[in-house]
Amino acid sequence: MIYNLNLTTTEDFFVSNCPNLTNYPDVITLLDSFTYEIVNYIKVTQWLDKTDISTNESDLIDGIIFRKKAANVYYARESVFNKTSLNIKWFGAKGDGVTDDTSAFNKISDFVFEQRKRNVPISSIYIPNGRFKVTDTFYLPLRGYLYGESSLNSIIIADIDKPLLRILQSKTNLDAFHEQTGKTIIRDLSLGGKYFDEDPDKFCAKPNGFKPDKTGILISKMLRVELNNLFIKGFEGYGVLYDGTYYQTLRSCYFTTNAVGVEARNMCTTILFDNCEFRKNSRGIHLKNSFSNWIRNCIFEENIAKYLSSPTINDPLNYLNTSSSSIIFEGASCKNNTISESYFEADLQNIIFDDFVSGNIVRGCYFNGAGIHQTTPDFPLFRVAVFKEFASENLFESNTYLEADNKIPPIRFKFYPQAKNNVFKFLLEGYLERFIDDNHEDFQNSYINNGLIYNMPIGLADSANQKFERNRRNQIRPYVQEAPTKVFVNDILIKNGRVGSWNGSFWLENDGSLLGIKRFGNTVDKDPNGSVTGMAYFDTQLNKPIFKKNNLADWVDSNGNPA
Repeated sequence: MIYNLNLTTTEDFFVSNCPNLTNYPDVITLLDSFTYEIVNYIKVTQWLDKTDISTNESDLIDGIIFRKKAANVYYARESVFNKTSLNIKWFGAKGDGVTDDTSAFNKISDFVFEQRKRNVPISSIYIPNGRFKVTDTFYLPLRGYLYGESSLNSIIIADIDKPLLRILQSKTNLDAFHEQTGKTIIRDLSLGGKYFDEDPDKFCAKPNGFKPDKTGILISKMLRVELNNLFIKGFEGYGVLYDGTYYQTLRSCYFTTNAVGVEARNMCTTILFDNCEFRKNSRGIHLKNSFSNWIRNCIFEENIAKYLSSPTINDPLNYLNTSSSSIIFEGASCKNNTISESYFEADLQNIIFDDFVSGNIVRGCYFNGAGIHQTTPDFPLFRVAVFKEFASENLFESNTYLEADNKIPPIRFKFYPQAKNNVFKFLLEGYLERFIDDNHEDFQNSYINNGLIYNMPIGLADSANQKFERNRRNQIRPYVQEAPTKVFVNDILIKNGRVGSWNGSFWLENDGSLLGIKRFGNTVDKDPNGSVTGMAYFDTQLNKPIFKKNNLADWVDSNGNPA
């Protein structure tokens, strides 16, 4: 029997004693008190797992999906039998940005976890358009599905000293480890912290404002979580925090006005950052003792320390001292991470390789410079990358360095004294020239004053496909065959198989003779001016080697006799 109560609301029907029926119908059509949609409730005697409803389990009558009408009379919302998504508004959420919707989020979370415990496959939660305010962490089960209507219209905000959202294996055991199978998906939502409504362009510095507990999403020890099309803004801690996890995907997400966009720590691996944007955070991505992760097709722009101490005219390095950057690698285990096909603009430091970081790759990226920050007196030390103590064997390869009107911006790096064996390969000779011009002081300190620390560009291919070979480790750069118009002291020229070094006036070989000086031939062919004392010359007329005796034109044989 189906009974239509002229679309009585759900709350009016289940809370009141009216209508007082002798036999309650099998199906009741009602008007949802919160969403105003027409819904059916089906009379039931069992839970979704087919076990009987008993009076001992009255606490599981949640008041939304399962409702009690009278003694031993229970109804369940028809949609759960069709395995459709659960709407947060069914559980009483208002979504008006003012009402505290925490209770609704707790109820829907409890219901989903209870069904998971009973092996009932209901785990999809729908957040419609609206602004939902919560004051406690919202827990989502592993292998669940949380989605909104769109990333800018389905909004969850919280200003709490804990994560806004956390994925769990068990709600009663927060430390339970992951399952090996299945995927959790969160998509098409906005998550906001305290500063969600701040204009990023007008966002003021927040001295000592970093609060790590205030986090958007915490994923700890959980596998295979996909975050897709999320807008994450205004968190004083982390937008997303990965802790000891792997097999993660972060795709088409936008991070702004956060202290740290994303941090991955405690041996996280196989995280894919794909097509994401990081704008105006204090840091974009922080990989801490995490390895084999891939950042590709991402945009990084003006990630400067808004949540940390601000720079002043008297202390322009204050941003740099806080390690504000788009990407920072930290920890000796931070290896084999790749950044590729990504765009960097208007940062003070694009990438930081912290102490002992090695074996990472930056390839095929576009560096546009620091914009206004590289020209104003307040920000004089823009860096493409910083290599701290013992940062070694990291590779910069085939990147583009251009700004407006095809000008080459500063290609400025910072090398701490013990950074070594970091390798740079440039696409164009102009990049190499600018690299050497902008890093001359660091290279001088590194090569000459600090025991020949080895950071050097080792390869270059220009439009003529000219190859530049590896040179001696204590030099800055090699040239092959033809000397350039602009050279520096200690530069190397490799010509006809001979190696020469520029002394400021001439190219000299190892013994001090002019590069390319003739070292065999007729007696009259030897060069008395380009040779130095002790230089050997094989005289084909005498059929023996002779040696220059002094700075005059005196030559002697191996016995010291005049030749």
